[in-house]
Amino acid sequence: MHMAFHTDRLTACIPTENEAICVTALLQEEAVVKMLARMPWPYSETDYQVWLEKSRKDRQAGSEYAFLLHHASYGVVGSVGMQHVAEDIWEIGYWIGKPFWGQGFVSEAAQGLIRWAEENLSVTRFVSGHIVDNPASGRVLEKLGFHPVGRRVMYVRGRDGEVEALRYTLNAPSDIALQGPGHGPS
Repeated sequence: MHMAFHTDRLTACIPTENEAICVTALLQEEAVVKMLARMPWPYSETDYQVWLEKSRKDRQAGSEYAFLLHHASYGVVGSVGMQHVAEDIWEIGYWIGKPFWGQGFVSEAAQGLIRWAEENLSVTRFVSGHIVDNPASGRVLEKLGFHPVGRRVMYVRGRDGEVEALRYTLNAPSDIALQGPGHGPS
């Protein structure tokens, strides 16, 4: 299995120690972190090390695949990944550093991730979602062919509280999207 993929402008690779400073710098923007269910705020290099180890273990177990997004001119610009949620259904997630918002990197990377999943894992069924005050993420999902299926409340670590999220599917049953991973305080 190839543990990297390329899009027109990005290379997605598994995270390493080398990106700790870059990722931590990008995640100093509360506007980014507060939109992510599992990301702590404030974010530190220690948080990156914990995520790096979890990412390695999850990849080895085949339960989650995380990729950092590299741009030839900008370096690390964000991350995209997918987590197994049920049978042959995976949840995709992504974030992009604030300096790179509005450039189409998320749509490009998420499309690349879906293609990677199809080619390497024969996965064709996905769920995803976004916090209600992040409509740009919903536009990304709709560009990718996801369909809205409802709302649910979820814990967002960076906000230290529960918020409402819109849920989407791509070739997957809506009940799985509405259940989603049980992110809670850790």
